[in-house]
Amino acid sequence: MVGSTLKGVWSRDTTKVMMVTKEYDFNKAIGDWTHCFLILANTLFTYAVIVHYESEIFDPMWQLDGFCVANKDIPYWNSHDLCLYFDTIASIVLGILFLFLKDSAGMEKVDKFLEQNIFGIFAHGVGHGYLSKGIRDGQFLSEESTLTSLQGNDIIQYISTFSALMFFCFFMLKTAMPEAPNQRVLFVSIIFFLGLLNVNSKFSFTYVQTVLFLAYSLSQLWKPNKEKKEFTYPFSALALGIPIFFMGLLESTSCSRAAVDKIGGHLIYDGTIPVTVFIFYVVCWVKAQHGKGKAT
Repeated sequence: MVGSTLKGVWSRDTTKVMMVTKEYDFNKAIGDWTHCFLILANTLFTYAVIVHYESEIFDPMWQLDGFCVANKDIPYWNSHDLCLYFDTIASIVLGILFLFLKDSAGMEKVDKFLEQNIFGIFAHGVGHGYLSKGIRDGQFLSEESTLTSLQGNDIIQYISTFSALMFFCFFMLKTAMPEAPNQRVLFVSIIFFLGLLNVNSKFSFTYVQTVLFLAYSLSQLWKPNKEKKEFTYPFSALALGIPIFFMGLLESTSCSRAAVDKIGGHLIYDGTIPVTVFIFYVVCWVKAQHGKGKAT
């Protein structure tokens, strides 16, 4: 009888271990495949933009600037301005969410992720504010790089532009690589910054998206296998990476064709980022509270 009982316990425990192992293997597989898809998809998108920029693949309105810019002739109300306003408000909302829910059991890694995204989202908005100012001043032309457009300006303009772009590059990369040490992020940021200075303005969106997606997915794929088996590994790729990529695809191909410009233009892309971050954090928090006390 004792033998039968022990055998039953052993059988149940073995089944439970096998189920957990399968779940962990599933998390790793889904996360790996999703990140590989994001790398391939962004590489193909970048290739299409470089080689087929003027083809019918891309929306004519998007081709003008490499962004879907609505209300371009209305000062302080074009798509870049709207992104600045939305990202600023969103970073405040996420900051309040963070203050209320931080330090919950099992949320250590997710708390760190949200904290860095708050600064990253704000930096993203500042970047769009800088672009909007350039449009108002007639400084940025789609066929010129930022460095070329600065020629003839005084040293103050150079310093302010370089500072704004470096601020943008560092915090956006810190968001994409939240677990990387600051020294590594700074090094990559300098390379990112130099590229952004020299790329034609009409390619700046594609350049920034490609760099950030590559940094994000490669750093995730580089994680130890133990961390890849956690729930957040595939969920972050599915909840954050996939929607953001497809919004970029929608914007570039349907700016005027599907009336994307009527609902804020590039704002639909920018707005997707904090919304998905909010959903990701809340789902992880609910899982931690109603699961086993751990979001991962």
